Amino acid sequence: MRYRHGGFTLIELLVIIMIIAIISGIAVPAYTHYYDRAVFDQRTNEVLSLLSWAREKAKSSGAGAIVQYDQQSRIFIVNVNNEEASTDQPVALTSTVMDSSQNIGGMSGSNQETSRSLMLDDTTQASDFQPDIDKSNMVSSQTNAASNSIEIQFHPDGTADGMQFSLLSLTGLETRIQIMPATGRATIYNDTASIQ
Repeated sequence: MRYRHGGFTLIELLVIIMIIAIISGIAVPAYTHYYDRAVFDQRTNEVLSLLSWAREKAKSSGAGAIVQYDQQSRIFIVNVNNEEASTDQPVALTSTVMDSSQNIGGMSGSNQETSRSLMLDDTTQASDFQPDIDKSNMVSSQTNAASNSIEIQFHPDGTADGMQFSLLSLTGLETRIQIMPATGRATIYNDTASIQ
């Protein structure tokens, strides 16, 4: 009589390995696409947050803000304009007031942040900048061809230079962002994804 020892046969092990390989072949690409989409959505939210911050700072400072995007280095930079002195004050008094309100590190006396930047990673880029032209609010968005820089102005009254642009990823994901001229709000208005 033969005694059978517990264990698996070679065929049973090969079948299990094939099942695991098939499941992995389906799950890994799906997870990779999900991960790429999550990272891209995070980058999109960071850009939207930066544009929203620029709008709020332009309104609260009363002097506006400028968002610049350098296409070569893929950096968004927001600079809040310093509030201009009223024209009825003498220049000497104006410079004294401005000197006393400044603080170490370029911060104003009220400790408000006056600039912010966001660098896109190697897998994401902004492109296809197109100014929105609204007849009631003439825009001054500029593309500086010499320096590959785009400027968007946010005004103290909450309006902005209208602009549309795309965020693109190397994996084929794309989001269109629009800055509304009348409200200065940045929104996603066309969100498409292509699966490769």
